[in-house]
Amino acid sequence: MIDSIVKRDGSVAKFDTSKIAAAIAGADSDVEEINDQRVIDALAAKAVELVMENLKADEIPTVEMVQDMVEKTLIESGYGKVAKAYILYRQKRTEIRRIKKLLGVEDDLKLPINAIIVLRSRYLRRDETGKVLETPRELFERVARTMAHVERKHGMSAEEVKELEGKFYDMMVNFEFLPNSPTLMNAGTESKLNLSACFVLPVEDSIEGIFETIKNAAIIHQSGGGTGFAFSRLRPAGDIVKSTSGVASGPISFMKVFDTATEIIKQGGCISSDSLVRTDGGTMPIGNMLNCRPLSQNFTRNLVYDGKMFSHAFIAEDNGMAEVFRIRTEMGLTLESTYNHQIACVGDDGEVMWKDAHEIKEGDWLVVVLGGHKGADIELPPLKKQHFNSNPISIPERMNPELGEIMGLYMADGCFSTGGRMIFSIENKDEDVISRIESLMLSVFGLKAGIKENRGNYTDIIFYSRDLQRFFREMKWAKERSSQSFVPEAIFRSSRETAFAFLRGLFEGDGDVHMDGYPRLYTTSRRMVEGVQQLMLGLEIVSKYGKYEKGENSFGKLPIYQLAVVQERSIGLFKGRIGFISSRKNAALSERMHEKAFEQNDILPGLGRELKSFYNFVGRGSGEGRSKRGADLKFYRAIHHYISPNPSSRRNLTRKRLLLLMEKFPKLKSSKKLLGMADYRHFYTRVSGIERGTAFTMDIEVPSSGSFVANSILVHNKRRGANMAILRVDHPDILDFVVSKETEGVLRNFNISVAITDKFMKAVLEDKDYDLLNPRSGAPLKKMKARAVWNLIVTMAWKNGEPGVVFLDTINKMNPTVHVEEIESTNPCGEQPLGPYESCNLGSINLSKFVVNGGAVDWDRLREVVRLCVRFLDNVIDANTYPLKQLKDKTYANRRIGLGVMGFADMLIELGIKYDSEEGVKMGEKVMKFIEAEGHEMSQELGKEKGSFPNFKGSLWDKKEYKHMRNATVTTIAPTGTIGVIAGSSQGIEPLFAISYVRNVQSSIGYNLVEVNSVFENMAIREGIYTEELMKKLSENNSIQGFPEIPRRMKDIFVTAHDISPEWHVRIQAAFQKHTDNAVSKTINFPNSATPQDIERAYLMAYQLKCKGITVYRDGSRALQVLTTKNVKKEECEVC
Repeated sequence: MIDSIVKRDGSVAKFDTSKIAAAIAGADSDVEEINDQRVIDALAAKAVELVMENLKADEIPTVEMVQDMVEKTLIESGYGKVAKAYILYRQKRTEIRRIKKLLGVEDDLKLPINAIIVLRSRYLRRDETGKVLETPRELFERVARTMAHVERKHGMSAEEVKELEGKFYDMMVNFEFLPNSPTLMNAGTESKLNLSACFVLPVEDSIEGIFETIKNAAIIHQSGGGTGFAFSRLRPAGDIVKSTSGVASGPISFMKVFDTATEIIKQGGCISSDSLVRTDGGTMPIGNMLNCRPLSQNFTRNLVYDGKMFSHAFIAEDNGMAEVFRIRTEMGLTLESTYNHQIACVGDDGEVMWKDAHEIKEGDWLVVVLGGHKGADIELPPLKKQHFNSNPISIPERMNPELGEIMGLYMADGCFSTGGRMIFSIENKDEDVISRIESLMLSVFGLKAGIKENRGNYTDIIFYSRDLQRFFREMKWAKERSSQSFVPEAIFRSSRETAFAFLRGLFEGDGDVHMDGYPRLYTTSRRMVEGVQQLMLGLEIVSKYGKYEKGENSFGKLPIYQLAVVQERSIGLFKGRIGFISSRKNAALSERMHEKAFEQNDILPGLGRELKSFYNFVGRGSGEGRSKRGADLKFYRAIHHYISPNPSSRRNLTRKRLLLLMEKFPKLKSSKKLLGMADYRHFYTRVSGIERGTAFTMDIEVPSSGSFVANSILVHNKRRGANMAILRVDHPDILDFVVSKETEGVLRNFNISVAITDKFMKAVLEDKDYDLLNPRSGAPLKKMKARAVWNLIVTMAWKNGEPGVVFLDTINKMNPTVHVEEIESTNPCGEQPLGPYESCNLGSINLSKFVVNGGAVDWDRLREVVRLCVRFLDNVIDANTYPLKQLKDKTYANRRIGLGVMGFADMLIELGIKYDSEEGVKMGEKVMKFIEAEGHEMSQELGKEKGSFPNFKGSLWDKKEYKHMRNATVTTIAPTGTIGVIAGSSQGIEPLFAISYVRNVQSSIGYNLVEVNSVFENMAIREGIYTEELMKKLSENNSIQGFPEIPRRMKDIFVTAHDISPEWHVRIQAAFQKHTDNAVSKTINFPNSATPQDIERAYLMAYQLKCKGITVYRDGSRALQVLTTKNVKKEECEVC
């Protein structure tokens, strides 16, 4: 009889057979192979018997041992599908335990990996050093406690509050509901940050009003919010300003001012201004890009290397003196960055992830980027009037390889002395070097050696020229002493051939070939060794350096910096493109290239699990190559050193070894991860130390990729701010507004939408003119062809997804407080129309959690959760901290809340309903009608209990003869970006983006997230089609429709965004809008091949179906997007 079990943390707990049965039942619920509790209980008992048979006397079983026996029992009993589901569950839990240990998160809720990463990155409280202070359970307890405690103000007893707190906690911890991100992050903390996701600020038509709004927006952004603005009140460009007798600059100019203000205060880290970046004009300090002549008002003239290509960068920003983390690596590279600048690291699973600088620790693997040196030999200024008593010299018109080689020799073995003497000291035995120097000086400068002085083992070659000495000083190439040698800017900016030649001269003078085969450079100048390493990495040559202090009796007291070229490929490049001048050293290089010596320095971290994924067998196997169980002994022997679970016996996998494995076992080539890590463009180095300091800091932003290379290390950009700009379609500057974001990078902190009126739409449909009105006077200024404006809006939306449109009259017809004010703008994502100074709190119900009994909706539980959510969100209003008094006053006056949904696509899949079908539309309308009705009912009860919103009198609710209503609006459909990741649900009411994809949210949470639909995975096991190979193929595709091995019934319900026609997207949006107080956030996806006419049909359909707005996205029409499979991407919201 088993009484106890050893848990993973070493503690001993009471053994419980029912837990084994529950685990088997859980696996079976995914694949539905057993469906009999008596059989499950018998299997659990059999597993216990196996455990007992394998126990030694007085031995207590471990959790792992028990789970191994459960696996064995399921396999031997013929329940292969359940066994597969159980094994996958174990693998996922093992991965979660490893990552939570890596991240320092105590996972007390057994959450999915993506949820843990997101919570740690953005939501869990930290101390000033970045250490996580709370667990996920404590986060939800904190939020539940804060919201429940509000009820004390309204007379609820302590016991009732405690009970309500438990209910709030349960629905969040079960992921039936989650509030918007600011509430999760900030509720119950000591910070003064707000809990609302959405704000709208008025923009008045005066300088004072405009800059007051800019100030207020800055305050909101600092507190973590996003803002919407209507610029429709601003007079048009060219209009008269009586107070100054001048003319107005128009709304577009002030939008740029708002954008600049957002840019200055938005969150994001910086790096030190002396960090080197690679550009198409050579390698240069990022500080050089601050005051450089720009290509335009937005972009730097030089393209910046992002690790793969050269891309435009936004103009660099000076962020002043700041505290920095100085990160040192084993290969000698250093990077100084502020605490929140993100740096590419390789995790234990071989995935590249982004970490804030303060999260990085010793032993982390950083990504080093090779290549990207792209320069041109600069023009050289002509020599000024030469000295009458000096040897005449010539100066080349521009840099060239011969001059580069001279400069390398000079930095190593040369100097200038009195009388204009340029001296090179060369070993006597290297006559070929002496001859080469004489040849170079004659060819480049027209100088012959004056004299040669023999000094023992060395010969001094002396050239006389005060003019040459002056030229070197004017070009800033001169050095005072050897410890001050450096790589000149002209070399960093030069062509590759000139850079190679410089290195040849340098290594000839200060280098040799060590007995182990590595070319080495010795110098007393740290600036030189760091510069050489950076230059060589840009030329795809890897090196590492160290500092060595001299002994007491040694000649000279300065430390020596020793740089060695490592990695077999790099040594080959060095030999082929650089080499030495002397035949002696070149011969040594050829003779000492030992293959084995190059293995140890080129490690590919974190690939053990990926190799293990190709070996899905128990044990090593036996027999001739393979065992009866199918194990591959030959493959196991080749990889077992790299997949060992014991760190002390696990070997490092090198690049050369991986390439050999891939040649020997071609199946490994199907792994994109292995192929990616084997790519020679990246090298990996461990962090060896971290220090604190201060430095002048700067940053640039490369929008195409979101990253760039700093000091050869892959680093990230900041994230953009969140603003919405809206302009009425009848504003005289509407055409300029529509095209204001045509150039990518302009107004990058804004989404823009046109406020469409019914009068304009009538003119479009009838192909008539309409009036453009001066907002200052309301008088018509001129007429314009409505269809011409409409076509421009459609064309721009087709081109890059903007502008969106909001149907302003539709919004205000349904605005409950239209008697107080008309709505002019929305929040940044467009789903929340708000009046001036209003805010709104959002939250979303996870519909997938309410499907029970294999295909029924639990309406009773949904009703209970809806009622709890309305009370919760109403309490957020009272618990909130408002950065502006006007925001508090207006928010309290209307008490708008926005309860929405997520997981709608998951719900349809669980119900077996096709998304793009009449049944799918009907289910959307049915579930939202239910939520709307229950939400309104609860708001009425709260109005009776606590009082209606102050603007109730005269509102639409009052006119409809409601007696009470706590909230002016109750429902909103938000996009649910990161809270959807936490809940493990599909976003909002969107279809699945893909069955398996990468979520590119590195700019906001620091990591890219891999998403796999668990329902599909379980159904694939149930259908007998699950294989690792199929899952890998799916991760590279945005649709499953082209896979013949997948049954039609699965293809029907697992449709993705790109399988669905735009018409069905709009119909789903309209179904939800019909029963939503506010608006609906939904993206209408179009293939790249879509035409402007396709976009127009969607816009017209949305208007006719009474949607309040519409946003379209044509695949591939923007450079930087958020969700990606292989080539498909989409944006998402970070606060809703």
